[in-house]
Amino acid sequence: IAFTFRPIPKPIHRDEVWLQNATPRKLDGYLAQPGPNGENQTYRISDQAYELIAAYGIDSLIFSNGQRNLDVCVIASNSRESFHDPMLCFPGSDWKILDQRVVNLATKTRGSIPFSLIRAKPPNGEIVLAAYTYKAPLPMVTSQGDLYMQWSRVNFLTGQQYEGAFYRFIGDASTSEAELLKFAVDFMDEVKV
Repeated sequence: IAFTFRPIPKPIHRDEVWLQNATPRKLDGYLAQPGPNGENQTYRISDQAYELIAAYGIDSLIFSNGQRNLDVCVIASNSRESFHDPMLCFPGSDWKILDQRVVNLATKTRGSIPFSLIRAKPPNGEIVLAAYTYKAPLPMVTSQGDLYMQWSRVNFLTGQQYEGAFYRFIGDASTSEAELLKFAVDFMDEVKV
């Protein structure tokens, strides 16, 4: 019988205020809109979703430049179960996924990041583009399965607790692919999560 002795991992304690302070509020001529009562995030997802996701931070923002709006959501957690698959969540919210592909985007601070880029139609809305990626223990990934696999492997090998993040960007119907992806790249260079 073999035993592996590892130090007990130090717990990571963060909260939503930490996440909001780590997330840019001004970028590329866009400003994050305050919530209806002046809150630091534009909107709050439902309490049921908060309970289901069980992250230590969810930051939901609408960035506006006066002509276009970009919906951005960042989720940070030290539990892999906090991260869900948008390819299930979008249809679960009655969005129709029209197509999906992976694009690799070069950033200044994180190297090349793979993003899932989807074209989708929200209920009673026009077709929009959305992009998302996950911060995993090793490289960034575009699927929940890859995130889970890395998380399990790193936790097994090191015994260390790990932090991950999910980044999702949705343009309005007038936002081009180039505009959405440029904003996503610049956001990833600025966010501290």
